[in-house]
Amino acid sequence: MKGSKFAVIGMGKYGRGIAKILATRNAEVIAVDAQESKIEDIQDEVALAVSMDATDIKALQAQNIHDSEAVVVSIGANFEALLLCCFQLQELGAKRIIARANDEMQKSILLKMGITEILEPEREIGVLVAEKLINPNIVSFLQLPDDYEVAEVKPPKAISNRSIEDIGLR
Repeated sequence: MKGSKFAVIGMGKYGRGIAKILATRNAEVIAVDAQESKIEDIQDEVALAVSMDATDIKALQAQNIHDSEAVVVSIGANFEALLLCCFQLQELGAKRIIARANDEMQKSILLKMGITEILEPEREIGVLVAEKLINPNIVSFLQLPDDYEVAEVKPPKAISNRSIEDIGLR
């Protein structure tokens, strides 16, 4: 990931979390929000923090946001602004746009726009919590398309610290 360049638009809790994690993994992160106070809070943790209107194509172009490997649009409170931002990024030819949806209607609209990578934080957390309640041995869980799942589970004590060959696992 070192040398990778990402933009995160919307510095609410979710967007800020994404920006911070990317930065700790040595990615170059451009953090964008319309509120100056949110930019001040993250400016020391990312490569560049900019307070601007992300629906303004000239502002996006001036910061070369579209040259990022991926742009995460995590505007949560104003869906119209999220749509306008995604549209402007498409117009600029952004390589990869990942957008946040708060419900199925928003997801459907984003899909119709051609945005195929959609984050659904509330649903994703709901699935994770439900899986952990049903299966207390689950450490982490990821739902994939087409009903596939990836789960990290705590091993039973009987096989802990033993090799796969030693256990006889096929």
